[in-house]
Amino acid sequence: MHSLRIFWVFLFWFVWMCPLVLVAQSPNTNLVQDAKPDSTTVDPQRAGKLAEKAMTSGDAKRGLRLFTRPSLACFSCHRIGEAGGIIGPELSDVSRKRAAEELAASLLWPNDKLAPEYQPYKIQLEDGTVLSGYVRGSLDDQSPNLTWIEPATRNEQTMPVGLFEALTETEQADLLRFVIELGNPSSMDRKAIEYAVQSASTHEPVRFAWKGAPLYPELRPLHTEHVNRDRVYDFYAKQAAYFSSLPQRPSWIEEYPGLDGPQFGHWGNQNEESWKGNAWSKMDLGTVQSNVLVGVPKAIPRAVAIRFGDSLQWSACFNTDTLAHESLWNNGFVSYSDVRQGYIDGFRIAGDSVPLGEWAKPAGGRIDLGASIGSRNARYRGLYRYESNAVFAYELDGELFLDSLEGDNDQVRRIVAPAATHPMAHVLRGGPAQWPQEILTPIENGQGSGYVVDRVALPTDNPWKTPLACGGHAFLSDGRGVVVTMQGDVWLVSGLDSNIASWKRIAAGMHHLLGVVVHEDVIYTLGRNQITRLHDLNGDEEIDFYECFSNAFVTSPSGHDYLCGLERDSDGYFYFGSGNQGLVRISPDGSQ
Repeated sequence: MHSLRIFWVFLFWFVWMCPLVLVAQSPNTNLVQDAKPDSTTVDPQRAGKLAEKAMTSGDAKRGLRLFTRPSLACFSCHRIGEAGGIIGPELSDVSRKRAAEELAASLLWPNDKLAPEYQPYKIQLEDGTVLSGYVRGSLDDQSPNLTWIEPATRNEQTMPVGLFEALTETEQADLLRFVIELGNPSSMDRKAIEYAVQSASTHEPVRFAWKGAPLYPELRPLHTEHVNRDRVYDFYAKQAAYFSSLPQRPSWIEEYPGLDGPQFGHWGNQNEESWKGNAWSKMDLGTVQSNVLVGVPKAIPRAVAIRFGDSLQWSACFNTDTLAHESLWNNGFVSYSDVRQGYIDGFRIAGDSVPLGEWAKPAGGRIDLGASIGSRNARYRGLYRYESNAVFAYELDGELFLDSLEGDNDQVRRIVAPAATHPMAHVLRGGPAQWPQEILTPIENGQGSGYVVDRVALPTDNPWKTPLACGGHAFLSDGRGVVVTMQGDVWLVSGLDSNIASWKRIAAGMHHLLGVVVHEDVIYTLGRNQITRLHDLNGDEEIDFYECFSNAFVTSPSGHDYLCGLERDSDGYFYFGSGNQGLVRISPDGSQ
């Protein structure tokens, strides 16, 4: 008996802390049914009218919205199927057991008639302490299960009086109609109701059974390709179709599961290791590369690296923002990281750094120019390519200057002069083709009509071993295609209406080309550093002048600061998306 007293003292302390289900074991425990609430207010006629209104004009869908309304919190106590609380009666088939008038009365006067399992009882312990609870099982059992509630929240009612009365008559009819229809599986989607209750009663989004395959496979002919093996297609369309068909739409639904499903996360079925590759560094980089120069004290977002000298033994980096050469080195050119194929980290000096001289400053610090670029109205105009030479062009106070480097084994010389008198003035007329080769690839024509996909093989087997990560395409008026790549190449593609495509490289060395527009057969490319207008000055279908049409936007050395999707409207404005600025609009003249 002494141990039993210790047990009940512990029990009394614990029930003040949280609800609990225990088995009363003492034969001296007194179990007394609480007094039945006063039922003199019950009005059968009123209950009958409410039941009639529910059946004639009540709306079960509106009733479900009331059932899941947070201010009523019906779902906190009542369960429907697998969703909701367990304090009050389970409602899934209550209307099969009780008539509509009885259900109406139970809502209007919730404590008049209680099912035995919801009748509150009091238990008196040996020390005189009285607790309230509910009986689970037969009262004849020697050890009935008692569900205890906290004394601080102890209430004689199973449902707060006045809660239902606070609703309008229409709302009361709607809620009653909902409870009635629960017993009719054919009239309401039980799973949809459970979703709605789950959404209202938990902090978890409502999910649905989706599959990754496209809704219309014939419209996505590439969905079986290896790269798409785990791809989740049309998720939002499937989600919208499913939940919009439910009578009650949940307030919170699951998020997009990821490109290749939740099992793979942000990266999908690829990762840093699978994205490694150094093909960019292994290709023939030529004598011009544009990118972010990293690995130096201050990264240069608009850097153009060039090779020059008698045997191309020298390399330098020109900053198109400052019009100054920022770095000089020999015995090598540039290299790209193998992280994410080199797209994320810019390029680095691959050679032996050499100290810069006064010649490297803006405008070369030349006295015969009268002043440095810093004190004159300067504007970068672009880059001329002539054989292996790269010549920069910019305006100083409205006058066009050319800027070139030359060198031998001992020294480097910079030549800055007005375009008409510069030793390289012949670049203004264009030069011989650097990439005369044409590469043929097969075309697999699509079948059917309307939206048809043709497969044009890329010229990956090319003399320069350049990869082709295509960033955009457009068409000339004669039907030829223009394709740009992340590696900075521009390709002209002929024969697209046949079974064989002919590819010709017409420009190279630009910075992350992710957009292209053709207007009046003039090609505009979107690079990370500028919008470039391309000029073939001598008609040999190769670009001689890479004009800086516009650099009036923000760029940075950030690895994710990409620009993509160049478009032009009928008024001449250009548009593109920027990782730095969002949607960008450029004026027709490119100045702003």
